Amino acid sequence: MDCVDYADAGLGFGYNGFWFLGRRVGRTQAAVGGANLLLDRYRGSRTVNGRNLFTVPYAAAKGPEFSKEKEDRRKALVVVESPAKAKTIQKFLSEEEFQVESCIGHVRDLPDSAKRIPAKYKGLSWARLGVDVDNGFEPLYIIVNGKQPVITTLRRILADCSRLILATDEDREGEAIAWHLLEVLKPKVPVARAVFHEITKDAIVSSFSNVRDLNLSLVKSQETRRILDRLAGFTMSPLLWKKISPGLSAGRVQSVALDFIVQRENRRLRFIRASYWDAKLDLQIGGEREIPGVLSEVRGKKLASGTDFDEEGKLVSDKLVWIKEEDELSEVLNGMDEVVVKSVERRKLTRQPPAPFITSTMQQAASSRLSLPAGAIMRTAQKLYEAGYITYMRTDNPEMSNQAVAATRDAVTAQFGEEYLASGTSKQKRMKPKNAQEAHEAIRPAGNIFMKPGDLPLEGSELKLYSLIYERTLASQMAPAQYETMGITFSDPDQTIVVKSSASRILFAGFRAAYSQDEEERRDGTDRVLPDVNVGDKAVISGKSNCKHETSPAPRYSDASLVKEMEQSGVGRPSTYAAIIDTLENRGYVCRVSSRYLAPSATALAVDSLLRNYFP
Repeated sequence: MDCVDYADAGLGFGYNGFWFLGRRVGRTQAAVGGANLLLDRYRGSRTVNGRNLFTVPYAAAKGPEFSKEKEDRRKALVVVESPAKAKTIQKFLSEEEFQVESCIGHVRDLPDSAKRIPAKYKGLSWARLGVDVDNGFEPLYIIVNGKQPVITTLRRILADCSRLILATDEDREGEAIAWHLLEVLKPKVPVARAVFHEITKDAIVSSFSNVRDLNLSLVKSQETRRILDRLAGFTMSPLLWKKISPGLSAGRVQSVALDFIVQRENRRLRFIRASYWDAKLDLQIGGEREIPGVLSEVRGKKLASGTDFDEEGKLVSDKLVWIKEEDELSEVLNGMDEVVVKSVERRKLTRQPPAPFITSTMQQAASSRLSLPAGAIMRTAQKLYEAGYITYMRTDNPEMSNQAVAATRDAVTAQFGEEYLASGTSKQKRMKPKNAQEAHEAIRPAGNIFMKPGDLPLEGSELKLYSLIYERTLASQMAPAQYETMGITFSDPDQTIVVKSSASRILFAGFRAAYSQDEEERRDGTDRVLPDVNVGDKAVISGKSNCKHETSPAPRYSDASLVKEMEQSGVGRPSTYAAIIDTLENRGYVCRVSSRYLAPSATALAVDSLLRNYFP
């Protein structure tokens, strides 16, 4: 490989672009696009200022063939990101052979303040930025504040160990953490990179038996994204301090997400409400129980409903009838005592099971079903992963491994019976997000035998989220749900009105026995059954209820809908969705309405307006 593949890095500055380093950066679609301006100096060369981009700087890291090493009975040091993860992994490894320690996240980063810049760089014009843009975009890395004691401890332990195993997450951030650890620890013993998607004994043993080299393509991809974030933020944020207020921030992804929220709010402010009337009727056929009907047409034209109005409160078509006053509706229904069945339609429908969770769909479902914000969802998922209960929770791949599919089908058979299994392994083509990298499999219960939620020592949000993941995983390998729908159309003898009644019932629950996808499915009305009728049967109108409605603007974004918007627009990555929403809240750009919806503050409106004017 002669250069790092940045095509899947999801890079860009957002908006239409802006002047940067004397050149105009072209429009990027919702913060996604090329970063060629910044990467030209990386392409076509294996080095930047003598730094080798594609080999680990320590020869010992090039691949430890442990079996060929001279026997050394000292322990191996295993380094992971978090103490909880370290504790879980240590349970699966002999304490006589392995010592698992945590680096507690990133150990190096760009300077976060002027006082953190090393003395020898303080006089340089680019030091505050932390990136030497005139010298190959060389980053200036410093030890993260408070991490020196962690590094000192790791160095001390490593001095008495025979080898170093870097077991950080298998994504850009995890690979970068591993590389930075090598830079600061400077090991003189063999080094290996071990990766796994779940924290189980089998997965850990397998990963340590199949170690690999450090993936410098991932490292440089993460470094590039970090540099771009710094360049975008440090370029735009000072303008906000000068024009609006000190302490504000802008960002490559953050500002685009904010723009989504602000533009939705602007649409709401421009919205003109429209009111309209319709009617619900109670119908009785041949002495049978009453069935509900809805007035659908008047004098040959469809009755206008909420979706038939635009944002200016006007009808979208002149082929609709708009009943604006109750008196007008009462006049239409006056004297209507009987209608006749004009048509009966029965259909059988099939609904396919959902795919297993990826990060975005888990956040959307948990936000809607459990009323949790995106940040809380990811923190809970992190705990479940580190405890060994679920697979890695930052993924955009909806597929599962063959072993996981087998475990899922075993769980379905044991819990529901073979008739609920999908015919063959359900590996139908799944819709994948833009720029999907598919580095990990889908989010599912860990292991080759799935533990039921009630069999685990979980409670509160952890139990609820694990249950959701467990149910969704089982549903993905279950048979489709089978429905029967029935619709009856009625009309009066003069053809003045048309009344419609519909219902559906489940013939076979299929995957719904484990998992219901939305609120509508979970309502009892789904299984309402209409009586058998024939064309020409008469129905008595036993009750009338006039109903006034008012159109509503598009709802504000919730965590779930904002994550979906970001995913569909290619903005951000699964690992950043929750962090972006947290940042918007922490900066005071948004506040929560009814604990669920995100409303922009006055500051957010001003910031977004300025960014749109100066960086259109």
